[in-house]
Amino acid sequence: MKHSGMEEIIVVPDSYDVIHPFYNRIFLSVLDKIRIALFTILVLPIRLIGVAICVAVCWILSVAGTYGVTEKEIRDYPLEGKRRLVGKYLSFFGRLGFWFFGVRVQVKGEQATRQEAPVLVVAPHSSFTDLVIGMWMGLPHLVCRAEESRSLLVGSIMKYSQPVYVVRDDANSRQNTLKEMIRRATSSADWRQVMVFPEGTCTNRKAVITFKPGAFYPGVPVQPVCLRYAGSEDTISWTWDGPGVLKILWLTLTKTITTMTIEFLPSVVPSEKEKLDPNLFAENVQLLMARHLGVPVADYSFDDAQLVAKSKELGLPSCVGLLNARSVKIENGINQKMLKGELLEKFASIADKELGTITLMSLSCYLGIEEESKSLIKLLNFFDKDFSGYVNFKNYILGYLDIIRNCMSEENLPVLYVIIKQYNATTLLTKELDVNLLSYGELL
Repeated sequence: MKHSGMEEIIVVPDSYDVIHPFYNRIFLSVLDKIRIALFTILVLPIRLIGVAICVAVCWILSVAGTYGVTEKEIRDYPLEGKRRLVGKYLSFFGRLGFWFFGVRVQVKGEQATRQEAPVLVVAPHSSFTDLVIGMWMGLPHLVCRAEESRSLLVGSIMKYSQPVYVVRDDANSRQNTLKEMIRRATSSADWRQVMVFPEGTCTNRKAVITFKPGAFYPGVPVQPVCLRYAGSEDTISWTWDGPGVLKILWLTLTKTITTMTIEFLPSVVPSEKEKLDPNLFAENVQLLMARHLGVPVADYSFDDAQLVAKSKELGLPSCVGLLNARSVKIENGINQKMLKGELLEKFASIADKELGTITLMSLSCYLGIEEESKSLIKLLNFFDKDFSGYVNFKNYILGYLDIIRNCMSEENLPVLYVIIKQYNATTLLTKELDVNLLSYGELL
């Protein structure tokens, strides 16, 4: 798949002809560059001053609204009385700051009340700017990364909204987050709605990726909220393979206008079957939102995003990491650490860096054996089950696991013995397998 632009040609290998939701490139014309240069001098300083003033006011209001409230009270009880009124002013200055940022917000549909839908499900999630939409929703309780709380400015402002924090790599934290979401969504106390970005990471909005089931565990009605951005170039998407945060800020601040649409869809009441199966509920809402947005669904998740970043780090095309990692891990009993580390790193050491696949030539170079070798072809075909002439990352994983799990099978032993004895390529295997195979060789 090729995309020709004014600055770069993007080539996705045929072996990875897939939707890539974690990829973004910005292509600028000569006129775009002239506008950016002028806006950087004339407009950017004014916008930055406006944003800074609004952020400072929001910080002051947030600190005032939570002054004297302990962390336990912030977590356990909804803000009430005069503290609650602060939210109206906070929302006003938050919206004003977004206006200075150059984003104009349009709202379609009608937001449900907490009684109608305790949970707001927002997608697609494509940038840090999405967090500001709470200013148009009555400051719902956002489910977000614990890292957000460490920022002096953002952390204090978010504290007022009484967010539910989660530590991604901590299983206990995820369970506690789930319990807290259920508690707030089903409580009779005067909590605001809970807002969740169920994709769990940022994409380029070309597809709606897998929804995590957390927002659907309470078994209560949810309201889908669709986000759209309009503009000649996508300077908003903050993806795993794309411009960094500073470049996104600069290019968005130097655009004439970026239009953002927040669209409230009708609330979705779960069936009895969906109440018992949060994953089914999540899949159905994901499909509903994708259809409304006119984009496909994609079985990718935060795990795939990490593999995309690791692939890029290893010098491979980032699309190599598009694995449907969740399914691969469940079906084969492996974890993310093994995927990112042992498997992807070994694959990268053998693969053709430009194509992102293991070819006969790359395998020949790695092993130091002539391409015409029948044993080499046999070895490639062991991993290349469909005889396509190359091995992508997924096929490499399946072949590797076949080796590990069935190393002493009649089918695998001759091939593996060739690797160890004839090619002396012990780096493809584990030490335990080396011993088994060399013992097998003595019997030949």
